[in-house]
Amino acid sequence: MTDHFHVAINQIRFGRFIVLFILAILVLETLQSLTHLGAFDVDDVISNTLGGAIGYVVYRAGFSSTIITAFLMQRFTTREL
Repeated sequence: MTDHFHVAINQIRFGRFIVLFILAILVLETLQSLTHLGAFDVDDVISNTLGGAIGYVVYRAGFSSTIITAFLMQRFTTREL
């Protein structure tokens, strides 16, 4: 990962993430209902949003740790031969 990618990911705020996540889930649930491959279920929207929120918090907590960030940056940056 590059520093630019790391900075771009960390600039996404929680509120904006949740709004975009809910919109994406609503689109998928609507498509599922329209194609008769399932039913529009509000419980799915709620549980998926809760999972997305937990994932966001865990991701942000992981990258806010300087030790983890330093390890990942060292591990995944390309090395010149």
